[in-house]
Amino acid sequence: MNMHVRTLSPQQKAWETRRAKLDGRVLIETRKAEAAAPVVLSPLQDAKMVELWLDRHDVGCGYRRYVVLEIGYRSVLLFSAAKLATVEVDRREFDRHAREVMPKAKAVVAIIQNNIKLADRINDRAGDIIISDGGRNAARAVERLS
Repeated sequence: MNMHVRTLSPQQKAWETRRAKLDGRVLIETRKAEAAAPVVLSPLQDAKMVELWLDRHDVGCGYRRYVVLEIGYRSVLLFSAAKLATVEVDRREFDRHAREVMPKAKAVVAIIQNNIKLADRINDRAGDIIISDGGRNAARAVERLS
């Protein structure tokens, strides 16, 4: 292996330093512009529920229906009524694979409320939090479907 170590002159070092600082500034400005950019509308922007295939340890594997809580620039926040769990999904994956479904709002709200009561009952008997009751995201899902 023939490796040559090249030493830089003071002028070259100064130039490399200026170039690196400029690259850093450009990167920071690019990130600020991305953060300030308006959220690009999704074709599922108005969807209340979607069906999506996920393989996650907290909600299981397969096609499941989720309540859409919020659609952001990089990620989408979904709520599983059956598991009372919130899932964050990459925006590109969501736009590519999610399908809008017509929610049976009364049935889904009843499922969420029954699961919250069951979780509260189990947690009260145990004297500790064993099962999550969904927290404020459960309330947001019920509000979104009502």
